[in-house]
Amino acid sequence: RLSFRWLLKVLSEIVFLQSKDLVVVGGNEVFDLRLPLVIGGKEVPRPLKTRTSVRIVAIHPLLRECGFIDFLKGQRGRDGFVFPRYHSAEDPADAAQKQAAE
Repeated sequence: RLSFRWLLKVLSEIVFLQSKDLVVVGGNEVFDLRLPLVIGGKEVPRPLKTRTSVRIVAIHPLLRECGFIDFLKGQRGRDGFVFPRYHSAEDPADAAQKQAAE
């Protein structure tokens, strides 16, 4: 069973996903959280909690089955963020976490 605390941690990473973070490694699509963010055409460090957060993340088949990967590939929002609505906030991760807690 997933804990709510774990979900909040993951949300802080998901909110910074950009469509370019979906890459192919060894024939498999993965999320590459080693890549910097690209904001306004400039590379900026990805806000991650710990050094171990800098990693490649396997994509669970359920994300493909429910259409999330197709959704991600189709995102053309502000700076390529998958969830651009949170990036008008001063702290996008905090905004996503607060919404999840409601």
